[in-house]
Amino acid sequence: MSDLALLLGPLLVGAYLNAILYGVLVVQAYNYFTVCKRDTVVLRSLVVFILIAETVSVWADFAVLWEPLVTENGSARALEVSPVGLRADPIVTSAISTAVEIYMGLRIRRLTSSRLLFGVIVFFAVSSFVGGISSTIVLSIAPSYSEFPHLDGPIYTWLLSSAVADVIIAVSLVTYLMKNKGNSVATDTVLKRIIRMTVQTGALTSVAAIADFLTFAFSESTVQFIWDFSLGKLYTISLLSGLNARIKWQQMLEQEVNDSFIQFETRTISSRTEPSDDSFVLPELGARYKFSEV
Repeated sequence: MSDLALLLGPLLVGAYLNAILYGVLVVQAYNYFTVCKRDTVVLRSLVVFILIAETVSVWADFAVLWEPLVTENGSARALEVSPVGLRADPIVTSAISTAVEIYMGLRIRRLTSSRLLFGVIVFFAVSSFVGGISSTIVLSIAPSYSEFPHLDGPIYTWLLSSAVADVIIAVSLVTYLMKNKGNSVATDTVLKRIIRMTVQTGALTSVAAIADFLTFAFSESTVQFIWDFSLGKLYTISLLSGLNARIKWQQMLEQEVNDSFIQFETRTISSRTEPSDDSFVLPELGARYKFSEV
C-alpha cells in the first residue's frame, strides 16, 4: 500500500463515518426538541451547544480532506504537513466529551448524593479537556506528521482521562440501579433497560477512546483517525438516546401504575374492603423514578 493511501485513506474513511453518524445525531436531536419540551433551559442549552460543536467537527473533518486533495494536491506539503482542520479535532472532541461527562456526573450526584464521586468524574473530564486543548496547541506549533510523536503526552491525557471517566460513570450508574430495584415487573424491566444502555454506551465510548489511544501509540499511519473523528458523535448520540428514551420508560411505569389502580378498584368493588398497603407500591415506585427529570 502506498504512503498516500496510508496517510489519507484513514482520514477519508473517518470523515465519511463521522458524517454518517452526524446524520443519526441530527435525527436524535430533532426527536429530542420535538418530544422533550419540558426539560430545563440548561439541559436544552447543553444539547444546542453539543449540536453546534458537532457541526463544527464535521466541517473541520472535511476541511482535513480538502487541503491535501484539492488545495495542496500534488505538492510535497500535502504529505509532510497535517491539514489545518486537523488541529480543531482534539479541542472540539474533548469539549463534547467533557460536557457530556460532567452532565452525567451531575445526574449521578443527584442520585447518590456523593460529592466525592462527582468530584472524581469532573477531575477526569476536565483532565481530558486540558489534554485536548494541549493537543491542539502542540499540533498547531508542530503540524508536521513527523512531529506527531511529540503529541504523546497531551493525547494520552485526553483519551485515557476520558476513558476513565466513562468507566466510572457506567459503573456508578449500574451499581446504583442494581441496588434500587423495585418489586414491580415494569420497574425492573425499565431499570434493566437503563442498565443495559448504560453499559453499552459506557463501553462504546471507553473502547473507542482506548482504541484511539492504542493505535496512536503503536501505529505509524493515521489509522487512529478512522474512529477518532467519530469519537465526539458517540458521546452525543449516547446522551441524546438516553434523553429520548426517558419518555418511553416513563410511559411503561405509568401504564403499570394505571393497571394497578384498575386492579385495586376491581378488588374494592368486589370485596368492599379497604385496600392493602401494597396496593400503592407501583404508584410509589413511579414517583421514585421520574425519568423525565433525570
